Amino acid sequence: MTKNPLTPIMRIHIRLATGAREASVDESLLAEASELGLTGAEIDAAMRGASFNAVTDVAVKYALAVREGNDAAADAAKKKLIAFTTMDVSRQINEMLSAPM
Repeated sequence: MTKNPLTPIMRIHIRLATGAREASVDESLLAEASELGLTGAEIDAAMRGASFNAVTDVAVKYALAVREGNDAAADAAKKKLIAFTTMDVSRQINEMLSAPM
C-alpha cells in the first residue's frame, strides 16, 4: 500500500480551516483553492474544518486539534493520519502550523 504524502490539496484545506477559525480567509486564499480545483462545496467544507476526502479530513482535524491545543483529539487524529500517510505528514503539518500562513 502506498502511503499518501501531504499534498497541496491537504495544505489548502488546512489553511482554509485554520484561517476560518482565525477570521483570516482572504480572496487570494479562496482563489488559490479554486486554482487547485476545489469546488465551492469543498471550500465551504474546508472552512468548517472538514473534507469530503477521508485522508484530507483526518489531516484537517489533526491540524485543528494541534492548533487548538486539544492533545487528546490531536493524538487520536494523528493515529488515523499515520494509518493513511506517513509519520512525516504529521511533522509537515506541525511545521506548517508553526510558520506564518
